[in-house]
Amino acid sequence: MIVPAHPAAALVPDQRINLIGPQGHGFRVSPDSRNILLIASTPYLPVLLPLITQCAEARQNTALVLATPDAAASPFPLSALPPSLEIYIVKKDDPAGSARSTADTLAQLAEWTDCICIADEPAGYPGLARTLRENRLRPSHSLAQALVVPPIVCGTGACQGCAVATKSGVKLACTDGPVFDLLELE
Repeated sequence: MIVPAHPAAALVPDQRINLIGPQGHGFRVSPDSRNILLIASTPYLPVLLPLITQCAEARQNTALVLATPDAAASPFPLSALPPSLEIYIVKKDDPAGSARSTADTLAQLAEWTDCICIADEPAGYPGLARTLRENRLRPSHSLAQALVVPPIVCGTGACQGCAVATKSGVKLACTDGPVFDLLELE
């Protein structure tokens, strides 16, 4: 069976195209931020790779908390990451209070960091927000950003299918996100 080429394969350089797509925003790291904390589980780590590179190029102190199913062996080749990146590997299902949980590592680094970017399952976000509030004196609402990826059907906000509950009302992942303030998420 011959598979037809994707229509984009016929495009030539400098050809104009008309696109409609997600209009939201991603992670925002200020160039003034010195200590960046990234938190991800292995399926979401690729989302943070451009940010890891950006932080390394900007010579920002960067730490990664990587939650894996097996803390002894990461399925991602960690040697491919910049050598300046400090990596904490935790077991994905370790409960808070264990020596190597994501929440405990966040608690240890909460005062050190001035920017947190999280790419993980949203079910864990309330616990991370609680840990941040407990371990950081008056955390600002711009301190921690979290990726929320519901189904995005239209990408323009017309269908309302990607609604995300926040403390300031319902927001849409396609136009207002998919990155939201962790402390604002419901």
